[in-house]
Amino acid sequence: MDESDLDALRKANALVQHHDAITGTAKENVTKDYEKRLAAAWNEGEQVINDALTKLAIKDRSKQFPKQMICPLINETFCEIIR
Repeated sequence: MDESDLDALRKANALVQHHDAITGTAKENVTKDYEKRLAAAWNEGEQVINDALTKLAIKDRSKQFPKQMICPLINETFCEIIR
């Protein structure tokens, strides 16, 4: 893992801290763009987490570590992963 692997997540996080994003005063198309960028960065961040967990969990590289899934809907009544 390289520090640059988290750049997209950092940039998206900074973007959604803009005053229009926080207060909900951004125009709808801008809000959709914020959502799109944050979702894409989330997916990249999920891969970084999986890579890090694999390196930490497996001493014997001949073994496979199962891909970890992050449920973005964990606080809702529906989550495909735990179904």
